[in-house]
Amino acid sequence: MIRKVFGAPNKLAKLAGVISAIGICIAIVLIFFNVVMRFVVDSPTEWGNEFACYLLLLIGAFGVVYALLLERHIRADILYIRLPQRVQAITDLVTLSLSLVFCVAGAWKSFELVLKAFRGGWVHQPLYLVPVWITYAVVALSFVLLCLALISKLYERLSRTAGDSGEPSNDTEVK
Repeated sequence: MIRKVFGAPNKLAKLAGVISAIGICIAIVLIFFNVVMRFVVDSPTEWGNEFACYLLLLIGAFGVVYALLLERHIRADILYIRLPQRVQAITDLVTLSLSLVFCVAGAWKSFELVLKAFRGGWVHQPLYLVPVWITYAVVALSFVLLCLALISKLYERLSRTAGDSGEPSNDTEVK
């Protein structure tokens, strides 16, 4: 039961990765189309750049959740890998906990901003007056997904800590 509960964030992170990958594909096609329209036909689209910016926000916001799931984020582990496993576990728990606090604060402030933009009727200016709350909601949702992924990572690390010895880890492979 507990594994299913803590496995759900991993499924959501995978979904975020799929959405990000689809966004990348759409952005590539869109930018290519816009370049062709601009330099070959000499008639650029009005909506291409604006939509590409929204896609880049989505790609970044959801891609970071997927990167955390796969542990493909940037790490400076030159000292970490030489530490005993018990110290590594403590370092992981502290880092994950601080990251969770940061993401909870980010989610909270993002949702406040979504509500403020929604109630205020804010819109993005250039062309199509897209409601601002939609783009802010993408950021808020990514913070929530990050929080869930971090909680799952904390649970996973706590579960592994019980069986760790005090020896340095030779496991430098990124999962």
